[in-house]
Parts: sequence; structure tokens; C-alpha cells
Amino acid sequence: MLRSILAARPARAAILAAVCVAAASLAAGQTVTFTLSGTYSSLPGNSQAPWIIPGANWTLSMTFKNPPPLLNPDPSSFETSFQSATYTVNGNVVPLTNNDLVFNASAVDVPMTILLDSKTALIVNGVFQFYSGPGTSPLFVPGTYTSSGISSEVNFNFFSAAAGNPQIVVTGGSSPPAPPATAPLPASGWLTLLGLGALGWWAKARGIFRNPLRPA
Repeated sequence: MLRSILAARPARAAILAAVCVAAASLAAGQTVTFTLSGTYSSLPGNSQAPWIIPGANWTLSMTFKNPPPLLNPDPSSFETSFQSATYTVNGNVVPLTNNDLVFNASAVDVPMTILLDSKTALIVNGVFQFYSGPGTSPLFVPGTYTSSGISSEVNFNFFSAAAGNPQIVVTGGSSPPAPPATAPLPASGWLTLLGLGALGWWAKARGIFRNPLRPA
């Protein structure tokens, strides 16, 4: 999967930047934060320092626009990027050199793939998805998701996660906009209504609006 994602990275990066700018006005102030953690496999080949170290504990927190900017969407998946991220390995903050992610529908069994750099990725496994709607118009759904494991991919080789079922917590989201408040009627408007009411009372008293079918 990492190889296919990286193959078209130069063109995707330029397109994704333009999409992010275009989507900014639609998603201003609406974000979600993904928080996940785990322990890397201790196998010697599972090493791409400083991003992946065998047997190391890691944490990752990522913030996304919601709805996210899209690249290469289809009904069952889409690619996007995070706004910001904090990644630690054994308690040490490690800068990420890539911000591409792929989200898939539940039928794919890999709800999320996170590229840490050009040679490494985290792969969240499980039969669920982090968004509602099709991949062409997704909306992240806050909640707690239990994976069947978070694997790593180093130099196109897969390494199973350590034992356990890490949870991914998604917080934040967007609330529907509040209905517009009804503007108070200005003083001149109240005077107009009072004037019309007085005119109607006077007209009724004078018989101006008398029913033409009623005898005088």
C-alpha cells in the first residue's frame, strides 16, 4: 500500500495543497483530533529511526478539518492530510516528514493508513470506519474506536503490532449552525404598527370596512 501511495506523491502534493485552500472556508473552525498509541514490534527489521524503533512505545495526535479536504476520493476511500500532529517515540517528540493519510470504508479492513515519512507507515486494522457518508463526501465521526491492531510498514515490509487492541479516540467535530436570531423591531416599526392599529379601530368605528353584504 505504501508503494502505491508514494508513487504519485509529487502531483498529489500540489493538488492537495490547492484543495486544502479551497476547503478552508467551508471547514473554518470545525476540526477533530485523533489520538492513538501503541508499541512497535521488537523484530529487528522493524526499524526506521527515528520514526520506528523496535519495541518502542509511541503516541500520535493529529488534528483534521471536518469535513476534510479530499484527494483521489471514491465511494470507499479518500486521501487527506492533517492540519497539525504531535508524534512521540519512547517519550521523545519526533517530527513527521509526511502528512498523507488514507481512510477506507469498513469493508477494506484497514480503516486508516498514516505515512510517517517516505519509507514508513502506520496501518490501523479493524472492520470499522472513522467517517460517515461515502468517500466522496465524508464527515469524521467523534468516538472511541477499538482496532484489531496497529501494524507498521517499513521499506514496504509489514510488521504486526504488539499484543493488544489499541484504541483510537476521535474528539471534537462540528455542530450544526444555530438558527439566525430574529432582529428586534426598531422603534419606528413599533410606532408604525401602533398607528396602523389605531387607523383600523377608527375605520371600523366609522364603518369604512363594513361588510357590503350586511344591511346598513
